Amino acid sequence: MNFKKSLALASICLLILNCSHSLRITNGEELNVSSSFPLQNQLRIGLSSPQMDDYATKKYIESVADALSRNSSVSRVVYPYKASLHASQVDVVIDLSVTTKYDGKWSNFFINWPGFLIWAPAVWGYGYKADIETKGNISFTKKKANDSFTLPLVVHFRQAEIDRTWTEISWFEITAIAFVGGFYMTTYDDDLTPEFITKFTPQYSQLVVNRILKSLESN
Repeated sequence: MNFKKSLALASICLLILNCSHSLRITNGEELNVSSSFPLQNQLRIGLSSPQMDDYATKKYIESVADALSRNSSVSRVVYPYKASLHASQVDVVIDLSVTTKYDGKWSNFFINWPGFLIWAPAVWGYGYKADIETKGNISFTKKKANDSFTLPLVVHFRQAEIDRTWTEISWFEITAIAFVGGFYMTTYDDDLTPEFITKFTPQYSQLVVNRILKSLESN
């Protein structure tokens, strides 16, 4: 094997090793999760959702149920709540619905081209945005009091993996692959959703729980 072939092989190996960028949320500090003050009396909460059959959305709801169960203001969480079975076991019923929309960013084009020249996809990752709107309807079982809230969140995150960064092979030919591929990179990569949910739900659940406790405190 001559020197040129060895160099090419080494370059390809380096390319493969450096074509990934773990998912990170870039505006997490802006989505401030402040500590909520405990309620005067602990409450038993029933949590339900009309979206139990949607796997991705269900993960958001489950994270809220888990966060509620660990909150000092809550003595018990019944999830999934069913009125026919659990009405006498809770003080408050919360019905949550979550609407999500994921998008790629137009700036990904420039990350891909001419960014491939400085390994930009592996260094910075591609940019994405998640719009998450959570709506909650709150009702009390022992008094005629109801409340509702809407919590809109815009989350920015970055990630790159080999199924997209392979266009960096433009290093070995003309830049056409990276240029044309740049348009595709502005779209969202659906494969990211499970990883994003795992990464963001700890913060998301605390934001929702704080909003729930704020409503309960005012009632």
